[in-house]
Amino acid sequence: MRILHTYSLFLALIFILSAPSVQASDPGAGHGISHEGASGHSATRRPTELEHLRTNTAYTVHRGGLEVDVVAAYFGFDHEEEIEIVAEFEYGLTDDLTVEVAVPFVRMSPRPVHTDDGGGHGVDPPEEESHGDADAGLGNIEVEAKYALFHSGALTGAVLAAVGLPTATVGHDIWEFAVSVPLSLDVEAASLGIHFEPGAMAMESDGFERGFANLAFDYYACPAGVIVHLAFNSEFGDGTETVSAVPGLAVGLEDHLGIPVEIAVGFPIGLNDESENWGALFDVQIGL
Repeated sequence: MRILHTYSLFLALIFILSAPSVQASDPGAGHGISHEGASGHSATRRPTELEHLRTNTAYTVHRGGLEVDVVAAYFGFDHEEEIEIVAEFEYGLTDDLTVEVAVPFVRMSPRPVHTDDGGGHGVDPPEEESHGDADAGLGNIEVEAKYALFHSGALTGAVLAAVGLPTATVGHDIWEFAVSVPLSLDVEAASLGIHFEPGAMAMESDGFERGFANLAFDYYACPAGVIVHLAFNSEFGDGTETVSAVPGLAVGLEDHLGIPVEIAVGFPIGLNDESENWGALFDVQIGL
């Protein structure tokens, strides 16, 4: 419950900073392409989401706009290593409604398990047990829709629904569902973007038994096109909780290439025993 209390404080901070006393800002100024939504609020081509499907911003893609992401990721756990390559396609049906399809390719391989002989000395497993067979193939394809609900001063809110299709040849090929309410705050005076996303998830007939809360910061007061990023991600339910941090860096290349391109790196770090030990992300995003 401590993590929920912490995120509640951050949520209160977001609303305080977005009060009318704060001058309304253009979320795209200096670090994105902004447009006016059909409902009168603005949106922006968001900074690269280094969390790799862990944190969503409230910003949508403009009508007819297409964004393509290719994300390569490595996650190291105590007993398993996972490599993912995900192709993501986002399209703006309207200025306020964005749909996305994510197609993941996954490779999972067990890690050797070292035991203790009782005297404080590590014992390697037998050679035939030290390495299991790696498994590689298609993961569950995800279909997502995000609708921008409002834009009030510097604060933008949205609602997001996602469905994971049972297409996996690696892992669990089951239906998955998630809903969340992303909030994004652009603090122009501090060159800071804050993104908060609470939500819930379910697997087939289990119901929405697990929740998640993500918090991300983007700092823009760096050389042109450079974004310093830090995110905190948590997932909880069924008596378990995972918490991780993701520091990262994104570089915009639009000034050099003439089209919206961002390259980003991130390094997930597990903050408790149930999370990944560490990881690495590499993301290339192209706006068309």
